[in-house]
Amino acid sequence: MNIITIHTPFSLAQVLKASYICSVLTSLVVLHSSFLTIILWVLSS
Repeated sequence: MNIITIHTPFSLAQVLKASYICSVLTSLVVLHSSFLTIILWVLSS
């Protein structure tokens, strides 16, 4: 029981960290693609 009690917050922290990293990467990709779209739109017009 002690092993489970010690291990559960650690894995929970890993899941939270992984989801945080995924959301940051997703927002970076969205910002990057929208930035490229704006650049292409300005260059084409």
